[in-house]
Amino acid sequence: MSHIGSCSCGAVRFAVERYLYLLACHCGACRKRTGSAYGLSVVVEKENVREFRGTTKTFTRKAESGRNVDYEFCPNCGTTIRWGVATMPERQVFAGGAFAEIEGFIVAGEMYTDRAIPWARLGCELSRSGEADNELRKAMVEKTQSAR
Repeated sequence: MSHIGSCSCGAVRFAVERYLYLLACHCGACRKRTGSAYGLSVVVEKENVREFRGTTKTFTRKAESGRNVDYEFCPNCGTTIRWGVATMPERQVFAGGAFAEIEGFIVAGEMYTDRAIPWARLGCELSRSGEADNELRKAMVEKTQSAR
């Protein structure tokens, strides 16, 4: 099953075959990126990106880990589409809000809960006070697969 999405103006479009998990992130960078209380990150294996059309610009910032995060956004409307994380070179992360229909996705976990606005915590069973580690990522993949 393909999941499609785009930026606000439609100049950038994408389709992914399947996603590994959906994660809510409460870090300051995600709050600024979305203009909201948290960001939704849809993690996808690179091989499952079926289509990516349009020109993006890249903004690079240093994560708290000290590694670079490269955000791709539409130069016309400013919508963040996807980003790469150095700790997961075989994966891409797509902005949850860029998907056309995200209602059927499962929120598998949340991270940076120690920075969450109290009323914005989702209360996920799988969570970390800081950055996600391999143990959390594996558990979120398993939770998502078992729910399908």
